[in-house]
Amino acid sequence: MLDAIRKNFETEEGRQKSLQLRDAFGEGPDSFKDVLWVGECTHSFSLAAGRLAGVLPFAEETDHPFNLSQACWCSTELRWPRTLEKKLELDLVQNLKLLRSRGVWCSDDINGVKLKQTLDKANCPHSSFDTIFWMMPYVPDRQWRPPASISTMMYYYIQAFLESAAHVCKEDGQLVVVVTSAQCLSWNLYNCKPKWQDRQLQPEVWWFDVAPFEKHGYQSRFGDGRDRYVDYPVFHRLCDTVAVCWRMNSCASPEDDVNVRGVTEEDIAARKKLLEEVGKDPNEETAAEVETEGT
Repeated sequence: MLDAIRKNFETEEGRQKSLQLRDAFGEGPDSFKDVLWVGECTHSFSLAAGRLAGVLPFAEETDHPFNLSQACWCSTELRWPRTLEKKLELDLVQNLKLLRSRGVWCSDDINGVKLKQTLDKANCPHSSFDTIFWMMPYVPDRQWRPPASISTMMYYYIQAFLESAAHVCKEDGQLVVVVTSAQCLSWNLYNCKPKWQDRQLQPEVWWFDVAPFEKHGYQSRFGDGRDRYVDYPVFHRLCDTVAVCWRMNSCASPEDDVNVRGVTEEDIAARKKLLEEVGKDPNEETAAEVETEGT
């Protein structure tokens, strides 16, 4: 399965339809963007992003090629893991130490649907960002919900985040939410067009390669905590992920439903069909077809 997912980023078309690291976070030595991460739990994703961008040293190394210089990176979470979640708490302490050593501002008590108010209350050093990034959104109350209700709830929850984030995003900035491709469809994110000023923002969907982030420290856990005691979670190795982007200078129109930039719903459906075939024995399928024809 992992090999099948990786092949999507090895084709020219796959690369052209993928969100690149520099597009989200900028690049060194002096073109880093002002970035706000939300929902970071142990901050392992922003840590991995810093390593990939050259702002933080790789594990077991001390050198790194770049500094943030004038750029501001802020990594935030609603509620940090507490003593009852000892392993996550230890990861958190280590990650905070590394990020803060490179000038990354880190804080909890930052609410994704009340960003301006909670950032101001926490004395965030920056008031507007080029990129506001939420990796794998989830509702943090850990309440059980009927599966049929989750898609609608997440659609409105993400829309509330986007409308909140727009108030702390630069005029030419972007809002980014990373989800699985299946979630993108079931949560109806192609039609999630938050209102900003006098217009609706238009979503763009791009493939997102999680593997480099996992290699350098990101742990792709379920948001509901079911795998908090698992040393090496494998959530993102089981499915494709996409980055849904809303550019602040975009404007949704009826024609946009036809001319989608990046990954289309048909692209996701084709990938789903391909991944469903992984591991199947072609001889068994041929035998089944012959049997069907003979009945």
